[in-house]
Amino acid sequence: MNTDPAVEPVDPKSYRRIPVDVLREFYIDQVELSSLSQLAARAGLGKTTLQSFVAGAKPHPRTRRILALYYLAAQDVGPREDALDVLTAGDRRLKDAVLGAIEAYHQRGGHPVPSWVDVLKRGQ
Repeated sequence: MNTDPAVEPVDPKSYRRIPVDVLREFYIDQVELSSLSQLAARAGLGKTTLQSFVAGAKPHPRTRRILALYYLAAQDVGPREDALDVLTAGDRRLKDAVLGAIEAYHQRGGHPVPSWVDVLKRGQ
């Protein structure tokens, strides 16, 4: 638990405001970074349940709550240093070039560009 007073705690009831599409995109990205089994275990869900959700099934209210609470817990609410900033030494032009190369790689392969690429491009 974060005890830093400068960081506001996440309101656990705010999970109801997270659109299902946002949750689904988050979990799809997370599966790409890890594995379905590992992610399901970390989130506290069964592998089949998570697989169905990622594939487009409407989640049961209890499952949606678990999905959203894990999503909120995974959000970075404190100060952080982004790995891309470390690799590019904060050089914005180099950062843009790296992100452009990642985007082009996915497009050439006929795959959707991960949502985190756009987030990093916007500098959030």
